[in-house]
Amino acid sequence: SQAESTGEESTDQVSINVDIVSAQGSDNGGDDVDEVSLVLKKSAGSDPINVSDIEITLLNPDVGSDTIKVADLSTGPSAIVGEDDTILLKTSDRIEVVMQLGDGSGAAVDFSDDLSIAPGSSAELTLTTGSGAQTFKTLTVSSPIQAPEDL
Repeated sequence: SQAESTGEESTDQVSINVDIVSAQGSDNGGDDVDEVSLVLKKSAGSDPINVSDIEITLLNPDVGSDTIKVADLSTGPSAIVGEDDTILLKTSDRIEVVMQLGDGSGAAVDFSDDLSIAPGSSAELTLTTGSGAQTFKTLTVSSPIQAPEDL
């Protein structure tokens, strides 16, 4: 039945989800935050997560939006706590993912457009796991920027 399949989809999304432990932004000498570092962990009760399969969607209302897989970022994920750079096995594991929003001079790096976030602005971040579970975070940049900036 439709209710059963919807329930199974909901259970799958809960069982494979990721949490954002922290988000920091850097300006690399420019005026805008053009690099964002995320520390990720798997949600309590979640199955192991391959971080490389996560899709990152960034919506900067001042510039535009784009989606990229972690595997396609210019800097690969790296383990902070745990033994694997790409798989979150335990809830205590932490993996850092670094996104280059721009190069500081208006050129795109990881995304198709320069999605750098200006001081006093914010952008919407969505992480989608391979199972379709989503995690949302608003990245808000203070004015003036503090380097590194807690987003």
